[in-house]
Amino acid sequence: MNLHFGFNWSHRYNYYRSAIYNQKWIGDQLWLWHWMSFMPISQLSLITYGDFVMEWDPDGELHSITPIWTPRIEYQINADMDVSLYSEFVFTTEQGKLSTAEIYSNRIGLLFAWNFSPKSWLYVAFNDLRRDEGEGLEAAERIAAVKIKYLIYF
Repeated sequence: MNLHFGFNWSHRYNYYRSAIYNQKWIGDQLWLWHWMSFMPISQLSLITYGDFVMEWDPDGELHSITPIWTPRIEYQINADMDVSLYSEFVFTTEQGKLSTAEIYSNRIGLLFAWNFSPKSWLYVAFNDLRRDEGEGLEAAERIAAVKIKYLIYF
């Protein structure tokens, strides 16, 4: 089992906050994070990571706490193929009170990766984003992508 914790303090503009609440100010921000992984069997990894982003307004008052939690499952099919599934939950709070936390968005992702030749990869990804704009979680974006990375020898 692996367990990591960290933090970062900064005085900056928060692009995420401005997108949700249209608040364009510079203030103090404390970012606390954790990451934990557990491998019950050699091919399977259970991972969780999360963030607490605490923000203060220009007057020094705690404005909000944005908790983010992402559980992830990674399965190695064989030495050259793996698949991973994750679900990212973003919560919002009112005036920094964790008791008011509500889900703002949920992003679910699936990634298949195949190392079909030395240093050559095929990636297939699916992603579904749902946001709560007042009526509960509703589909906001869905995307699928295929990427091939191939090493050419000279």
